[in-house]
Amino acid sequence: MAQPEKWTYKKIQEKDPYRILRNYIQFTYNRLAEENKFIESPDGKYRCMNTGLLTIYNQEIVAIFAQNEKAGKQPWFLNGFFKETDKFFTTNFYRIPPLADYCNNAKDLSYDNNLELNLRKEHIIDDNFERFVEAGYNNKELI
Repeated sequence: MAQPEKWTYKKIQEKDPYRILRNYIQFTYNRLAEENKFIESPDGKYRCMNTGLLTIYNQEIVAIFAQNEKAGKQPWFLNGFFKETDKFFTTNFYRIPPLADYCNNAKDLSYDNNLELNLRKEHIIDDNFERFVEAGYNNKELI
């Protein structure tokens, strides 16, 4: 459903090939809960969140949760993931929920080139030397 992306670590063999995606969805869920950005259906039976993911046709993908009617259980459970054009979504919701915000100040997203850059080259090379070797650079002095 979502646009193709690598959801595995390059050098780590994992039993769960979607661990990064699963963590992303859980983190996004928690962030949206903090920001109170879930929307509920008019009848109160469903609530949904914007996953921040897109289909190959750039449609928003939402997660829809159904109200849990079992006493003593969590109030909502995952009903499924839907495109913004899916009938189940458009029947129960009138708008797409907002995206999560991960930054409160837009200035934090850009580099201020008036500041002096203090680059610790040795640290970068030492911590990532195997990547330089893979690219054909074996001598630290020449990097």
